[in-house]
Amino acid sequence: MKKIYCVLTVIFCVFILAACNVNSGLPHTHDYTVVNHNENAHWLECECHEKAGVEFHKGGTATCTSAAVCSVCSAEYGETAPHDYTVNNKDEAQHWTECSCGEKKDVGDHSYTTLGFNETEHWYECSCGDKRSVEIHSGGMATETERAKCSVCASEYGEVKKATEGLVFVLNENQTGYEISGYYGTSEDVYIPSTYLGRPVTAIKEDAIPYPVAVMITSVTIPDSVVTIEGDVFAYAVKAVFYCEAKSRPAGWDEYWNYTELEMHSPVVWDCGNNNVADDGYTYGIRINGINYAVKDTEAKVVGTNIGGNATVPEAISYGGKTYTVTSIGRAAFAFDFTEIEDLADDFSLTGITLPDTIKTIEMAAFSYCGALTSVVIPEGVTTIAWGAFGACPSLSSIEIPDSVLSIGEYAFTECGLVSIRIPDGVVDIAGSAFVNCESLATITVGANNAKYSSMDGNLYSKDGKSLLIYAPGKTETAFIIPVNVTTIGAYAFCEYVSLKTVVIPSSVVTIEARAFDYCQSLTVYCKASSRPDGWSEDWMYGWGSKAHYWCDEWEFSPSGDPMAKESAYIGEYVLHHIERCPIGTDQVTTHNLGENYFGTVLSEDTIRAQIGNGTGNDSISYYFGETVYVTCTFLILDNNTAVAYLDREVDLFNNGNATNVFYFDIVTIDGQPCFILKATLGQTNYAYYVVRRSK
Repeated sequence: MKKIYCVLTVIFCVFILAACNVNSGLPHTHDYTVVNHNENAHWLECECHEKAGVEFHKGGTATCTSAAVCSVCSAEYGETAPHDYTVNNKDEAQHWTECSCGEKKDVGDHSYTTLGFNETEHWYECSCGDKRSVEIHSGGMATETERAKCSVCASEYGEVKKATEGLVFVLNENQTGYEISGYYGTSEDVYIPSTYLGRPVTAIKEDAIPYPVAVMITSVTIPDSVVTIEGDVFAYAVKAVFYCEAKSRPAGWDEYWNYTELEMHSPVVWDCGNNNVADDGYTYGIRINGINYAVKDTEAKVVGTNIGGNATVPEAISYGGKTYTVTSIGRAAFAFDFTEIEDLADDFSLTGITLPDTIKTIEMAAFSYCGALTSVVIPEGVTTIAWGAFGACPSLSSIEIPDSVLSIGEYAFTECGLVSIRIPDGVVDIAGSAFVNCESLATITVGANNAKYSSMDGNLYSKDGKSLLIYAPGKTETAFIIPVNVTTIGAYAFCEYVSLKTVVIPSSVVTIEARAFDYCQSLTVYCKASSRPDGWSEDWMYGWGSKAHYWCDEWEFSPSGDPMAKESAYIGEYVLHHIERCPIGTDQVTTHNLGENYFGTVLSEDTIRAQIGNGTGNDSISYYFGETVYVTCTFLILDNNTAVAYLDREVDLFNNGNATNVFYFDIVTIDGQPCFILKATLGQTNYAYYVVRRSK
């Protein structure tokens, strides 16, 4: 037992000594496998805590949000960096300097107090460099010696004025000065100089500014050297605004010098060297992206412009540091394309237009004569479509009138390519001429809730149907029998219609307004009234190519509008009273009086049979021009001077190459009896008169 205890003691002592060798620094081999660090340095460390390779942290870059990271041990060390605030930034309301971490300082509101400009533009600028109200220089007038001076920033811009190319100058009678006798240029801005070849320019002659070049002019500058302007020389310059050095109209300027074909005076800026406001209160001369504007109060309107292609009108424009809402398309603003001026046709033909919802008014002739215009969307909010606004736009085949529209003016859509049109519920005023000559417009429809208008069979009536206001001009029917409940036919209701050949007016119609049947072609109107009622305008039928017949109350009419006798009567035998024949261009040479009865008999090539009897009758006509032909016909007496024969088929009755089934005859009195006179050419040498009367 004592021996075992001694062995264990020895083993225990060996272990104790071994541990003491490690901790006491007795010799051993360091392994340095542990990497360690503190805030400033890093090292390799043995398990006995012996250190090797001690060095300061290095590498990495501190930022404003984190310390540097050592490239050896990946430990963070040192302090974070300060904010750099090197980035200038801004939004719509403020500006500031910004650190890369997003921290801001020096935050402030924009203040646009500095007026800046360059050669072409001016603007208001904040201290941070942000710009507002960037505009092209405008206002002021260039002269022959000085550039224009901008009315906003006072900087000079543009070129020194020279006489516009295309003006024609002629010496006056005493050769002391020059007169403008013509203009054949293509500039939309016409500048008339005060002198030419060292002599003053004193007059503008009548007809000096001709169509079509006049319609593209948007501004004319007239010096105070001009003491005479003859007539309405600028009648076709419907887009122009005039800048005059004179302070008011000189005595030698014609009263109508700026009166246009639109029957109104163009705006004038008097004393234009010191003033930029026209006599209508608007400021003109604002051109942005090719479109001209005039401003007044807080609103802007588009004025005469020659932009082509697909144009877009903005909701607002900036001018003089103010913002103006675009609310109107002005008089003749986009009027006319330039197909008649070959060099300009491609550049200045408007094909489409986009209008903002801010537009409330489309003024007279705004888009008239835009031959290439194919589409327009009229914004909701427009209340008036004025005189001729879309007149003579043959490519405009469809358009939607918004519910906000209250009024459609004279000739608003005349000569358009419209196929159909819908009148909204709110429209309370439609001019009779609004759709004149729309040769494709076959259907006019009206909203069911419209309080003033209605439509029937594609035509426009009053709400109660008693007034026929517009017969759709694109209909292809050749006859129309006006409904018996109609009491009024409106002005221009059938104006310039081509297809219609027959219209029947019932006795219920007590009012026909002026020009209701204006310039219809080959139209016959049958009136059941015995004469023109007092309520029918004296000009109810105006122009060439149409005629009216009264006393038609006893007639019936076929669906095609042709009159028919209510009853047929065989009255008896009729004779050929006499024949007058003579060579063309000479006096009468013979008269044949034939007293025999020739009923039912073919006489010769000079024979024709007919009947007269109380406005109605039936008989047969037989004639011989190489062959015998029998034709049944009905005769009607239209008035005291005219009768008509209706054949059952078309024939060449008088051998003149024009087949027809309707013949109009004069009525004369022979021996106290009414007779038809039929006039025809036989062959190439004779002129024959046939007089047919009832036999005794």
